[in-house]
Amino acid sequence: MNKENIRKIKFKNTLKIEFEVMEISNVFKRFQDGNLEFDIGKFHRPQFNMILLVENDSAKHFVDFKTYDVKKGDILLVGENYVHAFSRNQKLKGTAIIFTSNFIEINEIGMNSLKKLFNMHLINESGKDRTIKELFKILKCEYKGDKVNSIILYRYLLGSILTKLDILVDENKLIKDENKNTKIMLTLDGLIEKFNYQCRDSIEYTKGTGYSYKQLNIICKSVTGYTLKSYIDNMVILEMKRQIVANDMSLKEMCIFFNFDEETNLVKYFKRNVGTSPKKFKDQYQNFHG
Repeated sequence: MNKENIRKIKFKNTLKIEFEVMEISNVFKRFQDGNLEFDIGKFHRPQFNMILLVENDSAKHFVDFKTYDVKKGDILLVGENYVHAFSRNQKLKGTAIIFTSNFIEINEIGMNSLKKLFNMHLINESGKDRTIKELFKILKCEYKGDKVNSIILYRYLLGSILTKLDILVDENKLIKDENKNTKIMLTLDGLIEKFNYQCRDSIEYTKGTGYSYKQLNIICKSVTGYTLKSYIDNMVILEMKRQIVANDMSLKEMCIFFNFDEETNLVKYFKRNVGTSPKKFKDQYQNFHG
């Protein structure tokens, strides 16, 4: 019997604009009523971005194989192609803003800031900020469905929320490094994605950043706590995990995808960084229920 792969969830093609605001409780209701094509308690991979404002005292959520304990006022960010699942036992309550990368005007906030926010996954108590609360309230009030003539207003309010979150992150030093180093690390992230996670040679990344290996290694350790080599490995391993559970790849196919010469080398690399084999990891998370 074939095991079910992690579902890739596309944005509703019935909507005229790639933007939606809803109560999170509606997601659970639609699932319970059988109106969703996937199990929200199993890991799935949305092809869109989500901002979730938590409004209950205690809940759990799962993003990229990590468990997040959340409370009222917290904001969860799930980026496009991230793997996540809802907890069916400790249900989230609150508001969800859902949008594609095509919808948001990237130049309003900047790609670097957007990546920085969504890489955090959780911004504690940011929803208690008065401005954030008011912006969510206004957006919920103004949202009238997929009205094409409201796109500019929706973009403005969404951009304001993202910009305010970016300001809160910097003010509260939630990312403990200087802005310059943050930009360098985001450039590094972009290069890793550009190379399709196939390059694990630290020296190659120095060419794209304009910094020597020693300089980039120091910056990486100051921002993330990891050496440059370890950070690159962590990024590659995370994408491996996503691909392992999202696609029914053979080891041979994985070798091609991640640029390994032999299957044994890929398995050794994965086990060294994760502590288990790709097969056991896949079995573990395909049987996962939130």
